[in-house]
Amino acid sequence: MKRFVLALLFSLSPVGAQAACSDPANPGVDWHDCDMTGAHLEGAPLMGADLSGANLTGAYFFGPLLDEGARLNSANLSGATLRGAYMRSTILVGANLQGADMQGANLVGANLAGANLRRANLQNANLQGANFEGANLEGANLEGANTTSTIR
Repeated sequence: MKRFVLALLFSLSPVGAQAACSDPANPGVDWHDCDMTGAHLEGAPLMGADLSGANLTGAYFFGPLLDEGARLNSANLSGATLRGAYMRSTILVGANLQGADMQGANLVGANLAGANLRRANLQNANLQGANFEGANLEGANLEGANTTSTIR
């Protein structure tokens, strides 16, 4: 009986819990390492979400709320649409944003160190205080962007 109770308690323990890739878009959702290719997440409330390592190639995020330190480090967002995204303090360290459309996005205080932003559209984006140290901005469109940031 004692072994059964211990086994039951262990099976209910959150230790080792995995991301549920089918969970709905909600604040704090854990989609790390999920394949979300082409996902349609318009206006999704993803504050504090963990999308680390997720494949979001070609995803459509028009106007999502990704602030409050949402984690997208090493996520693949190549070709994603993030127009008007609210990504304040978002962690995008090493993320692939090649060719992403981030026109008008709010990236105030975001950490994009080492991110690939090659040919990304950051036109009219608010980049105040964002960290772009070691990021690849080759061919990126920064027209009209507030670039009071660490861009090297």
